[in-house]
Amino acid sequence: MQKGVLFHFGCIIVRSSFIVGYYFFKSVEISCLGYLIGVLFLYKAKYGGSIGVFGSNVYWPRLLHSFTYILSGILMSIKTLQSYAFIPLLLDVVIGVCVFWYHYKITLPRKQRIDENINVLLNDF
Repeated sequence: MQKGVLFHFGCIIVRSSFIVGYYFFKSVEISCLGYLIGVLFLYKAKYGGSIGVFGSNVYWPRLLHSFTYILSGILMSIKTLQSYAFIPLLLDVVIGVCVFWYHYKITLPRKQRIDENINVLLNDF
């Protein structure tokens, strides 16, 4: 579990750096980066399976990642909307933190309790 926690905090830091980049450096290159990352997440959603970077199960919807990055790229491409391009990425980080908290604080402990109860029942036989 610790590996997943460390990765997630690293991931949050990287995603937060994109927010800072989109907020301060409004350029076409950054919009292209948003498109590229969004397309890569689409590819991972279609062909990547449910295994994450460190071999753990993916519990985060990659399509949502893809949508937020592509939407940010679109907003960054439109001159009058560049000021709002960081908002989908900020939403992505907030949702990511909430899903992380739910997964590690609620889902995994519940699964561990169920596994322990099953083991106790099996040992009684």
